[in-house]
Amino acid sequence: MRAFLQKNAAIAVLGVLLLIALGEIRGVIGERQARQTQVEANIAATAAGVQTLTGPVLVVPYSERIASVEADPEGKPRTVTRTVQRQAVFTPETLDIDGEAQVTPRRRGLYQALLYLFKGRATARFQVPANLGIDPATRDITPGRAHLSLGLTDVRGLQAPPVLRWDGRVLAAQQGSGLDTLAAGVRAEVGPLALDQARQYDLAMEIDLVGMNSLSFAPVGQSTIVKLASDWAHPSSIGRFLPRAKTPSEGYFPASWSVSHLSTNAAAALRIDASPQGTPADTFGVAFIEPVNIYTQSERAVKYGVLFIALTFAAFLLFELLKSLRIHPLQYGFVGLALTLFFLLLVSLSEHIAFAAAYAASATACVALITYYVAHVLRGWNRALFFGAQLAALYAALYGLLRSEDNALVMGSLLLFGLLAAVMVVTRKVDWHALTARSAEAPASAD
Repeated sequence: MRAFLQKNAAIAVLGVLLLIALGEIRGVIGERQARQTQVEANIAATAAGVQTLTGPVLVVPYSERIASVEADPEGKPRTVTRTVQRQAVFTPETLDIDGEAQVTPRRRGLYQALLYLFKGRATARFQVPANLGIDPATRDITPGRAHLSLGLTDVRGLQAPPVLRWDGRVLAAQQGSGLDTLAAGVRAEVGPLALDQARQYDLAMEIDLVGMNSLSFAPVGQSTIVKLASDWAHPSSIGRFLPRAKTPSEGYFPASWSVSHLSTNAAAALRIDASPQGTPADTFGVAFIEPVNIYTQSERAVKYGVLFIALTFAAFLLFELLKSLRIHPLQYGFVGLALTLFFLLLVSLSEHIAFAAAYAASATACVALITYYVAHVLRGWNRALFFGAQLAALYAALYGLLRSEDNALVMGSLLLFGLLAAVMVVTRKVDWHALTARSAEAPASAD
């Protein structure tokens, strides 16, 4: 019995060492994933980052003369007139955006980031009230030259100056948004407006914009409609509003959003004072995601490494007890190392070939090596082939878990339950006391 316990203790130590090795492999995956994030940041620094399109909006600067009564140095009241510079911001009555995003992976060594070129067209209609909606009887204002402001997260993504047509007149784009609440963007000079009565203005815009990973829009219009097409097969909705619902057969693209000003703060956010505590505008859009992130998938696979090692060691132990075989702890260790190296092979190969192909190659290599080795350990090819078939089925089940992220928990739970049930059914009539005693006596009799 003492020898039996010593052997089991040695196997337990081997299991701990293999778990440490799995932890190191997981650390390698983390380092590669961090490198992928760094490459994305580097590409964004040299090309363009995520983009959010805000506007266009009409901005009319004006100066307001404010008279107040103050005390002079002698304490006598006097009227003091100050001039304050302000901005009147008019958002579109209707804003319609229609465009297409062409996604192109940009590689740097083994890593890549998803860049897109958005070719968009927009039409907007503005209603400007007489005298900017300010009562001239109570406030003294002098309007300045109006301009259009267009907010962009990263203006480096502009492939060319946006084409802006204001009531049929082409406007020249300039640097800077010209609006306090838009940190970055471009503007176009409209000039003085006739403010003697309410007027309506139409705007047409064309823009070519490069961005990375995601594209968002701020619904600044009283009514905002966005239609977006793309060739990317793996989009994900982001922001505060989902696109209009479709049937599963229709697919995601072309996607369309329709947002009313009653359900968003985007227009109001442009009118508040810019400050670190300023209210961020609501946005919506799409993220262009990779169908298989190899590092995320590999990290998820490593989490099941404990299950692979535990099941393999349990199978060896059953062969020892039921078939009266003697398997040395080092043989346990060699098979455990082969199982552990599968995950390292998976990560390294998936950086060069498709994840599915990398998984198949790694699993095939490990199953073949372990089957060949086990044929000598278990003293028979029939046992080895049965063992290899079970291991291949386990790898297939793991791949199913990795591909079905939404159902991974229930599938994993059912797999574990099925394996436990199979072991319990197979060993339901085993006399464990007799087998343990026989296994403990075998080394003694051999001595």
